[in-house]
Amino acid sequence: RSPNIMWGSSHMIETLVNAIARFRQDLTFDHELVLADVSRRRGGKFPPHKSHQAGRDVDIWMPTIKGVYQPSHIREGKERKPFPEETDWFALYGFTKALGETGSVEAIFLDESLHDRVYNAAQLMGADQEELEEMISRHPDGSRHPNALITHSPGHTRHFHVRFKCGPN
Repeated sequence: RSPNIMWGSSHMIETLVNAIARFRQDLTFDHELVLADVSRRRGGKFPPHKSHQAGRDVDIWMPTIKGVYQPSHIREGKERKPFPEETDWFALYGFTKALGETGSVEAIFLDESLHDRVYNAAQLMGADQEELEEMISRHPDGSRHPNALITHSPGHTRHFHVRFKCGPN
C-alpha cells in the first residue's frame, strides 16, 4: 500500500521473514499477515511515530480469526485494522514467540489492556510460568515483569510494534 514507508535494515527484514516462516510452520497459520509502517528510505523523522527512524521497527496488524480479514481493509485512506475481538490470540502469541526466539527482538509493544488475552492464550498453549514471565510484562494477577519481551505501549490495541536490535554490521 505505501512502499515509501516500507524500508528496513537487511538484518531486520531477514529476521522478520525467518520469524514469519517459523510461525507459519509451527502454527500452520495460513491467514493474511499485514505488515505496516517500517521506515522511510533514508530514515529520519516519521510522524506520527516516535521511532521507525532507522529501519529497526515495524508495525504489524493483529493476526485475525480466519475469515475476518478482507483485502478491502487495507486500501489507502480507508484502512481498518482488526479490533481486539477479531484477533486470533493464539496466533498472536505464537508469532511473538517466534519473533522472540530469533534473539534479535528488543521489544514488542502492545497496550497492557490486552496482555491478559495474550497471557491466557500462551497458558492454553502450554507456556510455563518462566516463559510467561519472559514474554509478557503484565499478568492477570497484577504482577509485572519489566524485562519481558511484550511490554506496554499505549494505543497499541489494533496492531503491535516490534523493535529489533541492531544487526551485527
